[in-house]
Amino acid sequence: MATIDETQGSAAWASPDLEALHDLLGRVDPALGADGLLVLQQELETATEELRVADAQMHAHRAELDELLTVHHQHAAQREWMASQLPVPLLVTDRNGLVEAANAAAARGLNIAHGHLLRKPLVSFVDDAERPAVRRLLSSVGSTPVRLHTRLRPRRSPPVPVEVVVVADGAPGTDAHLTWTVVTTGPDDADPDRAREALRLATAFVTLGWLATAELGERALLGRIAEVITAALPGQVDVSVDLGSPAAPTVVASSGLLAATGDGLQIRAGEGPCITAFDTGESVVSPDITTDARWTRLADAARGEQVRSVMAVPVVVEGAKLACLNCYSTEIGAFRDHDVRSAELLATSAGAVLVGVQQKERLRQLGEQLSEALTSRAVIDQAKGIVMAARGGTADEAFRYMSQISQRQNVRLRLIAQRIVDQAQARKPALPDRPRP
Repeated sequence: MATIDETQGSAAWASPDLEALHDLLGRVDPALGADGLLVLQQELETATEELRVADAQMHAHRAELDELLTVHHQHAAQREWMASQLPVPLLVTDRNGLVEAANAAAARGLNIAHGHLLRKPLVSFVDDAERPAVRRLLSSVGSTPVRLHTRLRPRRSPPVPVEVVVVADGAPGTDAHLTWTVVTTGPDDADPDRAREALRLATAFVTLGWLATAELGERALLGRIAEVITAALPGQVDVSVDLGSPAAPTVVASSGLLAATGDGLQIRAGEGPCITAFDTGESVVSPDITTDARWTRLADAARGEQVRSVMAVPVVVEGAKLACLNCYSTEIGAFRDHDVRSAELLATSAGAVLVGVQQKERLRQLGEQLSEALTSRAVIDQAKGIVMAARGGTADEAFRYMSQISQRQNVRLRLIAQRIVDQAQARKPALPDRPRP
């Protein structure tokens, strides 16, 4: 194999550009012949020396993956907490109907200890006549929520008519987890309005969870979150979601004109319940923004508009303020204490969705970076071998040579390496045809 000319010295080693290397490649000892060049090519392709730059990239990517895994576990725990806060029974089953998770309300409603409920078939708590419909749902339900009127049979109790909302985290026929939310609808229900509100809240909770898996752009995702929360709240309410501070949001989506008007009034006034909620990290309610002395500029601007009641809830995840959930009504005093509680649960769920989508995008980018790092390592290793074959010297010297070209031309090292490989492959002799047997 050719060796470096000792008379060249260090100046020749730091050739000014790739043309010098191109010339050297042309002067590789012709005596090697086709077989020798093929052996050289095989040696270059099997080069496995670890590159310092590539290793640093890989370690950084591994650390980021570990961080994402930690965040994933934190948000899984957060989702479990949110489920425990729901005022209605919530269960998670597999496609066979075995209960894998349930909140305390589900255990109470089925009159069974929480630990004994797990791994039980859900259909064992369904009235005999209703079981075929439930079994059909197990295999057919997909990511679109489905409602079912059925009758549950709690342990040692008569059947209870209920309305169930079911959604799967996968397509019909696939291995997936099914989330079941249950609301009693019998004649003994003391407050049917509250039962309907609970059902709307549970439906929203399930639908928001599904949104984390949907392929939506940022604005479209915020718009769907606003629509889902609008459907969950009682009365005629418009909802907006501001990403970042409502004073200067980066992205805004609303479910109607009233919410868009309310957001615009606060942006122009530079104050209002939504801005205060985001700044303080606390929920804020204004029974009538046209008379609220806390924001006089907003009150003056709003008197000619239809917006009256406003409820604003910050979306906070792990202490970081991500967004603000803003609810508007044309009625004075439209939002009650339990509406605030519901909105806070929905805001927490929306925050989990936003973080989940951000995680998914970060994982996609990280996958691309890892793929690029692996490709870069292979190309740079191959280029180092080519430089060593043409100039002699060690692997470190070859790496320094390519780095000098990269810095001098202000071109990424991987691209320099790719040029070297391309030049070498252009000179590679064609393989003779194999003799036919």
